[in-house]
Parts: sequence; C-alpha cells; structure tokens
Amino acid sequence: MNRGLVALLIVATALALYYVWQGWQIVDLSTRVTAARAEWERLTLQRDRLRVEIAKIWSLEEIERQARERLGMKKPSPKRLVLPARR
Repeated sequence: MNRGLVALLIVATALALYYVWQGWQIVDLSTRVTAARAEWERLTLQRDRLRVEIAKIWSLEEIERQARERLGMKKPSPKRLVLPARR
C-alpha cells in the first residue's frame, strides 16, 4: 500500500473519531444541563416550602400555641394582671 494512502486513512479515522467524541460530549453536557435544571427546580420548590414553614413558625398564632402547649403558659385574666406601681 502507498504511504500517502495509509496517512490519509489515519487522518480520516482520527477526524471521524473526533467527530464521534464531540457528539458524545454534546450528549453528555445536554444530560448534565437537564439534570441541573431538574435539581434547580427541586431546590426552588424546597426553598419555597421552607419559606412558608418559617413564616408559619414565626407567626404570633404559632408562638402563642407553642407557649400554651409546650410551656403550659396561659393568658392572664384581666383580674390577675398586676402592673408595677408608678414612681
């Protein structure tokens, strides 16, 4: 076989392999982008749920409920309310 023909076949094979490798890279990156978008959406939903939960926990109604249930606190009746004397 001619040396030029062998060199041409080697170059053609290398170019074909490079083309296939580029295609594989595109598919791989597309898959990663899709996975990253799905993860971003999942985390965004989780963040929104946590924001709602935080707002609920810090609401005055929730704080009052926790004070009654966990700490046994009660609202004082108007009769029992003792104010400090003014000086």
